[in-house]
Amino acid sequence: MGSINMRLIIFALLASLLVACAPVPVVNESNLKKAAEENAKLGLAYMQQGRYETALHKLLKAIKEDPKNPDAHQYLAVLYGRLHRPKKSEQHFRTALEIMPDSSLSSRVAAVRNNYAVFLCEQKRYDEADGYFKQVMKDPLYQLRDRLFENMGQCAQNKGNLHQAEEFYSKALKLNPKSRKSLLGLAQISYGKGLYDQTQLYLNKFLKYNGTHNAASLWLAILIQRQRGDNKRMAEYAVRLKSKYPDAKETQLLKQLEMQDSR
Repeated sequence: MGSINMRLIIFALLASLLVACAPVPVVNESNLKKAAEENAKLGLAYMQQGRYETALHKLLKAIKEDPKNPDAHQYLAVLYGRLHRPKKSEQHFRTALEIMPDSSLSSRVAAVRNNYAVFLCEQKRYDEADGYFKQVMKDPLYQLRDRLFENMGQCAQNKGNLHQAEEFYSKALKLNPKSRKSLLGLAQISYGKGLYDQTQLYLNKFLKYNGTHNAASLWLAILIQRQRGDNKRMAEYAVRLKSKYPDAKETQLLKQLEMQDSR
């Protein structure tokens, strides 16, 4: 009986030694990079769907799998911008540019620079934004010139340089007549000049290609109908703006206007 117990003990010890000596599985670096690429793509897709929490999870996972994946960093930069986290957004833009394989001429690098310039413009860092826009402009490999011009137009408009904004928007429309940002930007500038019929023409084209109103176009439609004295249509647009975009800055402007008109 004692010999049987001793055999069992020896067997258990040998088994434990075999487990302890078993080789530790080696993580395949190429597999991790592929997983990072897939998660980066998924993160972008979820972000485009407006599923920001899931997108954030996938993109952070991609960076954990491959800290030098430039796409994951640039998508995270854009996502953090949408989540109003400017410090994190800038951090990932800069990281993406640092690890891009070609820091001078590359369509991928130019695309990141273009997006980074838009971010800088949103932060009112106009001179820095202009510097990055100019780098993209000099890059012969970057083909999406219409997007570049519409972004430059929007930045100039935000800065208050409306003449320059018109020039950039017009260049964008020559390359792409369906440039929605350019059509809306020119509509806004036309309204500021008191050219209400021209404003409506640009707005109609924007709706034709965009398919539906956003907060900015609804606010512009409200202002046009107010100028025309069409209170019924103005009220219809106002209801749509409040219900669909309750937190938008345009909705706050509408409320201020309604208070002003009620006095």
